[in-house]
Amino acid sequence: MGKTKENSSQKLEKRREAKKMSMRRARQKIRNDPIRYAEEKAKDRERKRKSRPHIQDLSERNQRKLRKEWKERSKRYRQRKKAAKKDEEYKNNFLESITPPILEEPGPSVKEIKKKTLTQQERGKRISRKNRDRMRKRVKELENLVTSLKRSVNKYKKQVSRANQSHLTNNPQSPNAKVKNMLKKHSVPSTIKKKYFLPKF
Repeated sequence: MGKTKENSSQKLEKRREAKKMSMRRARQKIRNDPIRYAEEKAKDRERKRKSRPHIQDLSERNQRKLRKEWKERSKRYRQRKKAAKKDEEYKNNFLESITPPILEEPGPSVKEIKKKTLTQQERGKRISRKNRDRMRKRVKELENLVTSLKRSVNKYKKQVSRANQSHLTNNPQSPNAKVKNMLKKHSVPSTIKKKYFLPKF
């Protein structure tokens, strides 16, 4: 009888262990699947929320007790955050103290920058001055060329005028040509003009 009882208790214990192992494997399987795990967590939270009585349904004493628990929980949470922040700051300060400073290449000083700016300005002024001088020189050259051309034109005009005078002296005008020249400056009807011209043979 004693052996039978012992065997049944052992079997029961084995069944319990097997059930635990099965549940553990099922939980592990859920954990390995992120979507299922998130769904299970959401269901768990919903079950806990429903199982918890609402504060309005509690007695005044229990309400005060619950509010006190909330305050203590919030206080502990703030303390943990504060401690974590201090710990982070301490780590950062410690790392800064043991880390050698990075040697940066010295950049140009304000004086050097000003000097460089002034040099660039001077260079710009010098180029502008050079361009102006070159333009003035070019204008002067063109003016001289125009003067020279005017002189040449006047010279050739005089030569042509003298040549015409010489031609007229050497080649006296015909009577008709003389009449034409005389009537050039006057407005005379053509019927009257015909009277003064000699007939052509």
